[in-house]
Amino acid sequence: MKISVISLTIAFCLCVGLANAQNVSDEALRHFNRGTTAVERAKSPAGYEYAIKEFKKATRLAPSWPDAYYNLGIIQEKIGRYANAIRNLRKYIKLSPNAKEAGKIKKFITKIEHKNINAKSKDGDTALIKAASDGRTERVKALLACYES
Repeated sequence: MKISVISLTIAFCLCVGLANAQNVSDEALRHFNRGTTAVERAKSPAGYEYAIKEFKKATRLAPSWPDAYYNLGIIQEKIGRYANAIRNLRKYIKLSPNAKEAGKIKKFITKIEHKNINAKSKDGDTALIKAASDGRTERVKALLACYES
């Protein structure tokens, strides 16, 4: 039941993107539509992999199309790819800073950061350890704030 509710929510979000696809190539739109269809048919996290590939193709073909990044980020969050989701949702905000839902997306990014804080990368480091070892003090502060909340 949970997957079907998630699928319906994602499908609704994906349809919004089609309304803003005015200056996008036919090929990018085709990949976007394939991604949308893949999301609607997905029955498990593994089923979202094809959708992710299609949305990535759409972003490569239309790098300034915010909706492709939005949809990519939403699906990545659903399957636990938090760092990728954060990056793509931030790209959406950068490309569409005055979007009606920008405030909600910023709050959603913060929630994802909370989920991501203890996730380990391929090398076994958490986001906090990685940021500290890279000398990224602002990122360290933001991550520590997540621990406090």
